[in-house]
Amino acid sequence: MATPNPPSITLDDIRTVQAEDDNLLPVLQALLDQKQPAHADLRQYPEEARVLLAQWDSLILQDGTLYQKFHYPEDGELLTNRSNGKIVSPIH
Repeated sequence: MATPNPPSITLDDIRTVQAEDDNLLPVLQALLDQKQPAHADLRQYPEEARVLLAQWDSLILQDGTLYQKFHYPEDGELLTNRSNGKIVSPIH
């Protein structure tokens, strides 16, 4: 018996999931506005949003999708999608 392939996930699917996530909405809005919230204002956001906003320099909004860039000394930089943590692409 063949194992069924998992359903493919599109960028539209990811954008939809992110847009419906109350924890990510403040982050998405701040990135759209290109304005990092002041440290004193972070208390008003959900904990996950506060954690992400504190890592502002690693956040990327590309084609309406939120990514986070990580630097690993041995492997270089990796771009991950914030809705599922999947590594999207290495950055050289």
